[in-house]
Amino acid sequence: MPDKPPDNDLFELLKKLWLPLAGFIGVITLVYNYYKMWLGDQETVTSITAGAALIIIVIMLGWVGFSKKTVYLKVSFPIGAKIPETSPRYSQPARRIVRVGLVILLLSALVGMYLLGKHRQELKEKLVIMIAAFEGPEEVYGLRNEIIENLNADFSNDEDVEIVIIDDVITLTQGSDYARKLGERYLADIVLWGWYRPTENPNITVHIENLTPEQLYPLEESTTLQPSTTLAELESFSFQQQAGLETSALISFLAGIIDYESYRYDSAIARFDLSIQNMKEKPEILENLANIYFYRGIAKSDINKLDQAVLDFDHAIEHNPQFSAAYYNRGLAYMLLGDYERAIQSYDKAVEINPQYARAYLNRGSVYAISGDYERAIQDFDKVIDINPQFAEAYLNRGSVHRALGEYERAIQDYNRAIEIDPQLTGVYNDRGSAYTNLGEYERAIQDFDKALEIDPKNPLAYLNRGSVYFVLGEYERTIQDIDNAFEFGIQNFQDKRAYLNRGLAYAYLGYYERAIQDYDKAIELDPQNPFIYRNRGVAFGFLGEYERAIQDFDKVIELDPQDATAYISRGLAYSDLEEYQHSIQDYNKALELNPQDANAYLFRGRAYYFLEENEQAIQDFNKAIELNPQDAEAYLNRGFAYDNQGKHELSIQDYSKAIELNPQDAYAYFNRGLAYALLGEYELAIQDFDKAIELDPKNADPYYPRGLAYQALGKTVEADADFKKYEELTGQKP
Repeated sequence: MPDKPPDNDLFELLKKLWLPLAGFIGVITLVYNYYKMWLGDQETVTSITAGAALIIIVIMLGWVGFSKKTVYLKVSFPIGAKIPETSPRYSQPARRIVRVGLVILLLSALVGMYLLGKHRQELKEKLVIMIAAFEGPEEVYGLRNEIIENLNADFSNDEDVEIVIIDDVITLTQGSDYARKLGERYLADIVLWGWYRPTENPNITVHIENLTPEQLYPLEESTTLQPSTTLAELESFSFQQQAGLETSALISFLAGIIDYESYRYDSAIARFDLSIQNMKEKPEILENLANIYFYRGIAKSDINKLDQAVLDFDHAIEHNPQFSAAYYNRGLAYMLLGDYERAIQSYDKAVEINPQYARAYLNRGSVYAISGDYERAIQDFDKVIDINPQFAEAYLNRGSVHRALGEYERAIQDYNRAIEIDPQLTGVYNDRGSAYTNLGEYERAIQDFDKALEIDPKNPLAYLNRGSVYFVLGEYERTIQDIDNAFEFGIQNFQDKRAYLNRGLAYAYLGYYERAIQDYDKAIELDPQNPFIYRNRGVAFGFLGEYERAIQDFDKVIELDPQDATAYISRGLAYSDLEEYQHSIQDYNKALELNPQDANAYLFRGRAYYFLEENEQAIQDFNKAIELNPQDAEAYLNRGFAYDNQGKHELSIQDYSKAIELNPQDAYAYFNRGLAYALLGEYELAIQDFDKAIELDPKNADPYYPRGLAYQALGKTVEADADFKKYEELTGQKP
């Protein structure tokens, strides 16, 4: 039998130890890598570890609370057989405790998740400032501590600002990227980090990372500050104190920006005030004092504190003479204050600093337009279009200047171009609609105002303009409805007088004179020097029979405009209604002195002479009125009255016939011609005219009585009695 080869003891040993050794090496490597990960991102790794531990605990508790065990029990028959029996692995008390623990753990997790989510949401709504540890001898000089103390002093009770202090040092090697990632984990908006070396000329570097630049837009995404100071200033802590104040000023400024963008203007201004209070006139670290004054000025402009805003823009310019936006906004404030000369000076400076500042040219052009310097206005709007051919407002404004010059077609071309660029620009439809109104193209005008209201259903100016067009078209109910809407949606003050006037006119045309007078009253409150409003209120008083008040209004019209011939005519009519014919004749004389070609003045003066029974003078005036206006039926009718007074019935019949020719629906002309025929004994012709007068105005009793007399003269007693009865029925008086 051959001998066995000798065993390789070393080889066998390695085979036995390989798996344990490999496992040990793997564990060491895993622990080492875990440690390196923890050093690089302690918070994340710790969170993962805690989460894994929690999962293990839950699994273990679940095992204790719900696991089962199976045992096999011997039975007597059949012999050797076993049956399985399943039961809880642990005792009932243990299971109860574990299950209660799981419920508590689950509820705690849910509450914790809710509180964490709520906390993170609250942080998102706050301005979160994260301050990392500064690399340097902080225990000696305390630069970061001073910054923290100032921030806590100013913001510890501020619900909108959260100060987060971490002990991590962000090194130069790690840099801004690491600082920003660290800030994101804390939901920070701003991260402050840096280092300093206390040499004779200390090397101090402070980094400011802006993680929400779209919200905190005045600050760059990453800013590096290297303030100049001395070792003596460090040792005396004067530099640290100033650094703390200026950092607090920066945070207050940024919080003010958030308030401003949220339309909390008073709060924003208060924060800007604190920021300026903490800043020296010549800051040592930050260089944004001009910005603080600038944004405070804008906030004050938005709450209409324009004089204060101008002072802030002055300060901003003082700290930064090349601040073109400060000049621009100061120009805007001056413009709103009505100081157009200073506004133009500010815009001049803005475009001098920045020749491509399109909006500064736009606003300067608007000031020129307001001042009536249309040529320069158009030059500025042309310049805006040269800089930016897609600037819709430039076309809109240039169109408005063309409209002011009466160049409506050119205005519409500009408005069309503005609409091509920005179809949702509400103002352009308003203005183009007004241009169409000026051209008498009322349907197009209404279409544009409709479009303006489609874009902005609460646009008061569009309602006012459309209401004005409806007024021209005689649609007075729609006029009133549109102007009511204009008031409901907050029409601008300078437009109020036009709205009250137009609505008053619409009420007057509908015969609602009391309402018309109420609107005229309001219009006069807003524009007490406007004679047109007094004239229309006087007319309304006249229709109500309040002639004395009408005369008072016409007196005011004449006081404001002594050359207004129409005012004298209107006052003359009021005097005539009061039967003060001599006064009325004096007013008509004055009207003719101012306008010798006024046919109405002759007509009304002729009527005054007629009522004074000065028929020859009346006929002379009626002749002149007919000469100036041969188509005036009233002049012929009134001259017919005068001829009747003189017994010249043939001439009066000629005049009544002419009046009927010009106005076939004038029942009064037929009635008076019938009287003239009756006086001449031509009863058949008289009856025909009385028939026509009754046909045109069946409820007028006047023709029935003379027609009855005409029938009686012809021996037609039945017809005569019927007319007398109708007359008594309509008047309540026996003939």
